[in-house]
Parts: sequence; structure tokens; C-alpha cells
Amino acid sequence: MTEVPDFHVANGIACTPVPRTLVDIAGSDGSTWLERAWKGAAYRKLLDRAAVRAELEGPGRRKGAVLTRELVERYSLDTIARTDYLSLDEIDIHQALLSADLAPLEVNPRVRVGGRPYRPDFLYRTLKIVIEVDDPSHDHPVAVVRDRERDATFTAAGYLVLRFKTSRLRHDLAGCVAEIIAAVASRKV
Repeated sequence: MTEVPDFHVANGIACTPVPRTLVDIAGSDGSTWLERAWKGAAYRKLLDRAAVRAELEGPGRRKGAVLTRELVERYSLDTIARTDYLSLDEIDIHQALLSADLAPLEVNPRVRVGGRPYRPDFLYRTLKIVIEVDDPSHDHPVAVVRDRERDATFTAAGYLVLRFKTSRLRHDLAGCVAEIIAAVASRKV
């Protein structure tokens, strides 16, 4: 078996593989930057469970190994790798909803409503619940009008639309998840 080098040089810059970079970040910058790098790598489909484990089990004791192991436990790499996320914030809320063990949830599905194609961020199809994650671009007047029209189309077709600003998700993820859990419970009746 050929051993993978710890780094390679590209345009004069030493570059390490993603798993090693994650462990190094954990060892030097702590959990905040590690989690951000982890989600960024997941979003870009650069995470590989076997490679991360191999890095953690490699020779020598690594300063960031404990934090990295915690993230491996907290975030399902398998789910992240096969899910078509369109934003980093979607990873957070999806992982939280998976932990809540709710009804089957679709991520960025294609759906026709009112004769038009849409792609909501999340969809509980059988319960007719749409969940949207709105970054600051949704505050633009044109986006506000478009979102209202879209919400009206879904509502007219019997859907419940829940919108969460990314700023709220980042500061009150538990509250957002509780709101979704309540909506799911109300639709199951």
C-alpha cells in the first residue's frame, strides 16, 4: 500500500489533506473554527469518514484528535456526504432534526406546487410542511416579494411554510427545532 504524504506543495504553498487539516485546526484554534471548517468541507463534499478515522488513528497523539472525534460523533458524515445541501446553515438544522427523530425529511427536493416547480430547503412531504432557511439575501425587496408569492402558492396548496433566518438559527437552533417539532406534531393529528 502506498503511503499518502502528510502534505504536498502547490504553487509554493504546503497543503495538507482535509482530514489532517481538520485535526490541525482542532489542535490550534479549538472547536469554533473546527466546526466551521468541518461544515465547509462537508458542504463541498470533501469529507471522507474512512480518511478522517485513519487520520485520528494514525501514529502519535494529536492535539486536536479529541475535538475531531467529538465532531465525528455529532455529525453524520454519511448523511452529509449524500445530501444535496445548498448552504452551510442547512447542515446544522438538518443534523438537529435528524437527532430529534422526526418524520422523513427531504433536503432541497424538487416539487411541483400550483403548476410551478419549486425547490424548498426542507420538505416533510406527507405532512405538507416546508422549511426555508433564509440568509440575508432574502431581505432584499425583490426577494421578499418572491418569497411571499412562493409562500402563498404553498399555503394555497395546503402546506405550512416555516421560515428561519440564518441569524436566528445560529443563535437559537434549539428554539427553531422546537418550533419545527411543534409543527410536525400539529400536522400528525
